[in-house]
Amino acid sequence: MSTGLVLSGGAAKGYAHLGVLQAFYERNWHFDCIAGTSIGAIIGALLAEGHAPAGIKSIFDREKSINLLRFSRQTAGLLSQSGLRRALARHLKASRFEDLGLPLFVSTTDLNSGKNQVFNSGELIPALLASSAIPLLFEPVNLGNRLYIDGGITCNLPAHLIRPRCSRLVGVNVNPVHESGVTDSWLQSLERVLNIAIQSNIEPEIGLCDVYIVPEGMQEFHLFSLGMGDRMYEAGYQSAARHLDQLPTKPF
Repeated sequence: MSTGLVLSGGAAKGYAHLGVLQAFYERNWHFDCIAGTSIGAIIGALLAEGHAPAGIKSIFDREKSINLLRFSRQTAGLLSQSGLRRALARHLKASRFEDLGLPLFVSTTDLNSGKNQVFNSGELIPALLASSAIPLLFEPVNLGNRLYIDGGITCNLPAHLIRPRCSRLVGVNVNPVHESGVTDSWLQSLERVLNIAIQSNIEPEIGLCDVYIVPEGMQEFHLFSLGMGDRMYEAGYQSAARHLDQLPTKPF
């Protein structure tokens, strides 16, 4: 039986993905193909190369103390991805999709056409950076004379990309929309607007998943809550453990 994995975007909330995945790994679930957006695509690349969830968490813990976010002198974004690019190069041996141990599909948004664009071959790190380029905050990524931004804008949970490839599909969304109070932070307001826009493209994808997990308590965290990584990881782990332990012994 082939099992696919789909991981949503969510920046620092990716820690919750790792907690979810740890619960799956402890129950001997294995994945045969992966699709992801933004941080979900980055985690997917590390998984596809053979890193375990606990090992990826250690990478995140080490890298968050390094200045990954740098102000940009460009006019197209406030921040540069140069720190993230170097971090990916430190921990990914694969330079191309073809070098990975599992098929990986990365969701991005073509800024020129306004349409979703999927990468599953060619250079790996540029595609991951494109998928993670949150609009207004980060510079768009230029690939082949076209500009790309965060895949979440057009498809934050790209389940349809691998549904035909697998007999069961697991989807994890760490970036749901909940009731929210008023904030005077421009960054949190921007995040809220993006999340509301993204939610509409997630809904059609949920029904394609055989197992769908939304870790509890994600509304407490924000895109750059790197200092709360352990709490997000635990929230993901506990939510997934409860969900999996309620499944029948042979769910498929």
